[in-house]
Amino acid sequence: MSDSINALAGAAVVRGFARIFVDISLCGVSFLLAVLLRLGVSAFEDGANLLLNILIFSAVCAVAFQIAGLWLRSWRFVSVADIFIILRDITIAIASYIILSSLIPFMQTIPLSTPLIAGVVMVNMLSGVRVLYRCYVEGSLPLGVKNSLRAEPVCLIAYGATTQTDSFLRSLQLDSARPYQVVGIIDDDEANRDRRIRGVKVVGDAAELPAIVERFASSSVKPVSLVLPASGLPRQRLRELVDAATQAGLRAVRLPRPCDLLQRASEPFAFEPIEVTDLLGREPVALRLESIDSLIRNKSVVVTGGGGSIGSELCRHLLGRAPAKLIIIDHSEFNLFNIQRELAAVGPTGVVQPVLASVRDRKRIHAIFAEAQVQLVFHAAAYKHVPMVELNPVEGILTNVVGTANVADAAAAVGATAMIMVSTDKAVKPSSTMGLSKRIAEAYCQAIDVDDTNRSHRTRFMVVRFGNVLGSSGSVVPIFEEQIKGGGPVTVTDPAMTRYFMTIPEAVELVLQGSAFGFDRKSWLGAILVLDMGEPVHIVELAHRMIALAGLVPKKDIAIEFVGIRDGEKLHEELFDDDEILETTDIPGIRLARSQVKSLARMRDLRDRIQRSAQSADAQNIVAMLRDVIKKDQAGPSAGVIANQQRARKARTNSRSARRYRPGRLAFLDRASIDQTHADGEDPASAFGQISHPMEDIGPSASVLHPVHPPAVRQTP
Repeated sequence: MSDSINALAGAAVVRGFARIFVDISLCGVSFLLAVLLRLGVSAFEDGANLLLNILIFSAVCAVAFQIAGLWLRSWRFVSVADIFIILRDITIAIASYIILSSLIPFMQTIPLSTPLIAGVVMVNMLSGVRVLYRCYVEGSLPLGVKNSLRAEPVCLIAYGATTQTDSFLRSLQLDSARPYQVVGIIDDDEANRDRRIRGVKVVGDAAELPAIVERFASSSVKPVSLVLPASGLPRQRLRELVDAATQAGLRAVRLPRPCDLLQRASEPFAFEPIEVTDLLGREPVALRLESIDSLIRNKSVVVTGGGGSIGSELCRHLLGRAPAKLIIIDHSEFNLFNIQRELAAVGPTGVVQPVLASVRDRKRIHAIFAEAQVQLVFHAAAYKHVPMVELNPVEGILTNVVGTANVADAAAAVGATAMIMVSTDKAVKPSSTMGLSKRIAEAYCQAIDVDDTNRSHRTRFMVVRFGNVLGSSGSVVPIFEEQIKGGGPVTVTDPAMTRYFMTIPEAVELVLQGSAFGFDRKSWLGAILVLDMGEPVHIVELAHRMIALAGLVPKKDIAIEFVGIRDGEKLHEELFDDDEILETTDIPGIRLARSQVKSLARMRDLRDRIQRSAQSADAQNIVAMLRDVIKKDQAGPSAGVIANQQRARKARTNSRSARRYRPGRLAFLDRASIDQTHADGEDPASAFGQISHPMEDIGPSASVLHPVHPPAVRQTP
């Protein structure tokens, strides 16, 4: 080992002396050429004097270069900056020679213009030899090492005539062992067509990609991947480029990070895969961090279900906002252990407090809240897997309904600032037991939010509803990934099935944003915060994308099988019910859904009846109770709601005649609606309490799946 190190060190010393010798020799040659250009062949009449001046000039240059540190700079990585340094050092050497010649008489036989001419020649020679050396090492010359070592390279097409592409091409030139060759560049700017970057031609734009690949194939060149920039592409453009690559039979990949891109061939880089979350996620929403920080900083915060996908991400975000305490409640020991260990490694000591408990244990939850004097609650604990809850309805309902009621009551009992419940789009027109349970849980939080007895405690109860999150446990994405790795088939329920998708960080950020701005807005009492999920995604298209991102061909390399809808599932999910009134807010990505709010007494009676039936494991009766509540709600919107929707539609078509809704006005509710409220056993005030609040925000409806029954959007100038 030591012998090899000594050998390498000896070789480096030899190369260093060789470069010094070359530079000094070029200095002497430059001076000789300058004398010939200035004096012609007559300069050789006094050969001894000429030789002495050449030696003195070379020595002066050597001293100047050594002092200036020119020989410490690498030839292999010479750049424009090095050229300027060479110019500086040569200027110092010429000035030193001129001063010395003015002091020594025999040197004055050489005209003063000679060293100046020599300096111009030296700049070109010293710069040129370094550039030639770098070109040789990188293989840019016909005699370079790269061409002789690279056999059958992997052909690529790069996207974008950008600095990232230039760095990528340069990295390939630096190390011959990398088995890649960029055969063409595509760029959206027509002005860049036919231009070249490090010898590689811009051959067209993304729309021409299939034709470009065919042209290469006709020349026996087969590109296998489209290389995209590491960053800077909007998601919509990224989706378009991935689709274009798939259509052309290429796999879309991303460049690695710049620090990985320029590492040595002994540590080969790997292209970054494009994840499905990169394609389905939306553009980031600008967060108002000050409001979020003020909500959480120095507060005692509880997260239920903190070991789950949403709960754990909430914990990560919350810990970064400096809470006084972060109490993580979860009934899974394994999940609780994992998130506690992760957060303990990055957070301050004593802040994270893991608590092993079930939200169904009312006394335990109340004791935890009282001991910690909880100020803020994020309720993410729930059973969310539709087929599993269909098989175990009692467990699902007890956790989702009774557990939510326990957490809400405990938050009210300690006078917490707010409780935020995480809900799901499956609560809208529920067809599953899980959806039914989440809708009842929403209704409980709405009821306690507007209840007069709660207002004395000033605890806000907010519900945040959104669709599927990518990558959560039990979701379709990890299932598809596992099936693709196993060689298929990928199983899809139905060709027409669609779902809303959002990444977990996006969902959590919007939950925090809505919580920070909603907890002190009285006009939002009883309303449900609905996250803007964008357009629904066809599940079969998601399967196609994931197969293509894996570098495989759908239906050829990986089969797709349709297995039919399972119990409780729907073809399409919705974010708003027909009797809910939509409003946009001043918070990007968040809208409101308003509907008739049930009385808290009725919801607590339902909770008690569920618990009694659960003791006898009467699943059928429990589900029937929930369906009966939902059935009454879906019998049709009340007259007041209908009138409100009609007015909202009129306001959209004629904004000038739209009325401003003011607190305390009970307009839009007639006697028929109040009588119906009495018949349902509710407090009449709860029926119109939410409609009477001002609705301040403006925006479009978001229902895209069922345009036949668009919900109304209330608009206030």
